[in-house]
Amino acid sequence: NYQQSVCSGRSMKSEIPARSLGDRVWIFRRKKNLTQQELAELCRLSYRVIGEIERGEKYPTMRDLARISQALGVNLEEMKT
Repeated sequence: NYQQSVCSGRSMKSEIPARSLGDRVWIFRRKKNLTQQELAELCRLSYRVIGEIERGEKYPTMRDLARISQALGVNLEEMKT
């Protein structure tokens, strides 16, 4: 369940390739007309981390992914599909 995953810090690495997840973050961010810096500020993350996630260089923790999803107004299921 979503809440348990976020709270336990479990990873979704086995479920979604980093590049694919990064593409989704990029698409949702662009739909909101946000820069990486703006999204980072909303998520309390570094803009460099957002860039690394979008390029598939870094896989976010469940907590960070939940913050990103919330800032973009999408749920984790939308990020996964």
